[in-house]
Amino acid sequence: MRSFYHPAFKRQRILEWYDWLAQLSADRDDWTMMNYGLVWSVERDGPLPPRLPEHLAERLSAQLYYKVATLDGPIADKDVLEVGSGRGGGANFLFPRLNPSAYVGLDRAPSAVALANARHAQPGLRYVVGDAEQLPFDPGSFDAVINVESCHAYGSSARFLREVRRVLRPGGAFLFCDFWPAAEVADLRAEMEAAGLVIEHAADITSEVLAALDERAPLLDQEMRAAVPADKLDAFRAFCVMPGTLPYAAFKTRSELYVLCRARAPA
Repeated sequence: MRSFYHPAFKRQRILEWYDWLAQLSADRDDWTMMNYGLVWSVERDGPLPPRLPEHLAERLSAQLYYKVATLDGPIADKDVLEVGSGRGGGANFLFPRLNPSAYVGLDRAPSAVALANARHAQPGLRYVVGDAEQLPFDPGSFDAVINVESCHAYGSSARFLREVRRVLRPGGAFLFCDFWPAAEVADLRAEMEAAGLVIEHAADITSEVLAALDERAPLLDQEMRAAVPADKLDAFRAFCVMPGTLPYAAFKTRSELYVLCRARAPA
């Protein structure tokens, strides 16, 4: 299904969708992150992140952000780029907890970037409009690049990964999670390696993400019915991978996997 649409068509339709989502949520304080979330296990994942959001969906999403951002240990005093930062809630959650020297969130949706800057910008944390496949930064600008559930929407994942390698400093880390067709996961790994990134850790976290989808479903169903126009409700349910939708079934049958990865630019 990912390859059914022409890349340019997919990129434009997704941009329009995310701009609309930013406008829909502009007056909400409890919907700043958009990933599917992760059910945290202290035994598997270590101590819980500090000061988690109270809202259930935000809390699950924050846990996934924290899991990805700490895949390479502390990012304190590092220059960090997040590609696909959306409405900025993930960056805003990580910034005061992990203390990077600077954190830049980049997204293609102007409405989302404007909303993120209005709500979250502060010294050391800013958001910019930009294209993941043509990152507007000099080579070697960052110690780490974070990419949370965004790469699937790009026209060319291979082009994006080459850009990640270009903007990383020697020894810099690429910290990644996303859902991907099971039959194409090997191709994604090959694209990372072809871009010059060395894969150090990779994991299938589909079950942990599915548990989060199940946990948040009743609350999201209630909130969607109150906030989303009736003519967009079915599309929104699929977007949020609610039980009973085709995307949810793809995770259950494992035709779609949720993968986590740490890769590195050679020193």
